[in-house]
Amino acid sequence: MGEELKKETIIDLSEYYKTKIRVSLVGGRELTGILGSYDKIPNVVLEDTVEDYNGNTRELGIVIVRGQMITAIMPDQVEETENPFTNK
Repeated sequence: MGEELKKETIIDLSEYYKTKIRVSLVGGRELTGILGSYDKIPNVVLEDTVEDYNGNTRELGIVIVRGQMITAIMPDQVEETENPFTNK
């Protein structure tokens, strides 16, 4: 009973700190903003946030996103890689 369980982070976001990321949410909303802060759950704080939902966009500014609402976190700019399975 004396043992205390340590909570470990689900995902390491340190490489994205202060860079632009895209966050997909339950329900289909997508937020793009600069990762200002995060915790182990991971709840995230986005700065200069833009919301995209059903083809409509709106500027939100600073947003706190609960970790339970997040379905995916990814860099805003994804490098294109060559598909090794296609014929040239």
